[in-house]
Amino acid sequence: METDSFFDPLRERVIRNAPEEVVRQAVLQKMIGEFRFPKAYLAVERALSDFAKNPEGIPNRRLDIVAYTKSEGKLTPLLIVECKAVILQEKMLDQIFGYNHFVQAPFVALVNQKQTIFGQYDTHSNSYTLTRGFCSYDSLLKKITRSS
Repeated sequence: METDSFFDPLRERVIRNAPEEVVRQAVLQKMIGEFRFPKAYLAVERALSDFAKNPEGIPNRRLDIVAYTKSEGKLTPLLIVECKAVILQEKMLDQIFGYNHFVQAPFVALVNQKQTIFGQYDTHSNSYTLTRGFCSYDSLLKKITRSS
């Protein structure tokens, strides 16, 4: 029997059971358990305007998941994840690339229950290199260290 809500351990509150929320919670569990993302460096449903130098005119959107890294004593975005409960489509990549224009994380991911499209931003070509699957927290840190 399914319930209409469940407890979200990151937000520390009860959340309504919706299809995208089920995907988000599954991704978070994998990120923390399998891919070793520090729980303290994860945020859920952050406002896009939180990342803009000038929040005026920023779309009223929320990021599903933001993973951070500590750099020079402060947290900086490492990865943004967009969760979908439907088949992934190219226009959804445009959505997350648009969000990342404001966030400027080196990595993005678009996920549903069956697939993941992972992207690394290349500042030199101003484009993304896309792959399938997810990366561990440590491997992302190594990638940004090598590209610096």
